[in-house]
Amino acid sequence: MDSQLTAFLAKLTRQVARRGYQSIHTHDRAGTDADLPITYSVGFRQRAHPDILIPGLLAPVAASFMAQLHEAIVAGATYAPGELYDSIAAGYLAQFKPIHESWQNALTAVAASVYQRQNGDRTFTAIQLIYPDAGGRWPWDPACEEHIRQKQPRLDLPPQPPRYPGDVTLRAVIGGGSPSPSTTEHHAE
Repeated sequence: MDSQLTAFLAKLTRQVARRGYQSIHTHDRAGTDADLPITYSVGFRQRAHPDILIPGLLAPVAASFMAQLHEAIVAGATYAPGELYDSIAAGYLAQFKPIHESWQNALTAVAASVYQRQNGDRTFTAIQLIYPDAGGRWPWDPACEEHIRQKQPRLDLPPQPPRYPGDVTLRAVIGGGSPSPSTTEHHAE
């Protein structure tokens, strides 16, 4: 492992231990939707909760949701696949889906590395936050707004051949590409 990656993982591991979690954000080019942005948590496992992945939102928005989710988990909330939640985004329902193992391995490798450093165990579970379009339609509904469907790939299913431009990012990661994750600073007390 190269020294920059080792230093990054060491810093991230310390941040997770100190703050309780950290948001990892990948694939955001200069604040645009050029790639499919993905934000995921590292550290929720410490609270016996699945880590959470939020695709399709720019870093500041996703980080705000992640901070809110972390606060709720610390207070005792549990988010589970198949349930509807109205407390995550004002005026909208949200739900979670499990993440297929092949996606989880490809998209959350940094989390696995941090957990390996913490206690020698890379295994963890992750769930995807799913949000509807303005009309309340879920991404799998053919009537859902196209930009919402493109921002939320079905990570509960095994990978499929690319169907839309944003999928190229996911293919690059699965095909051995090396995303450049960034951490979003949060002070979770």
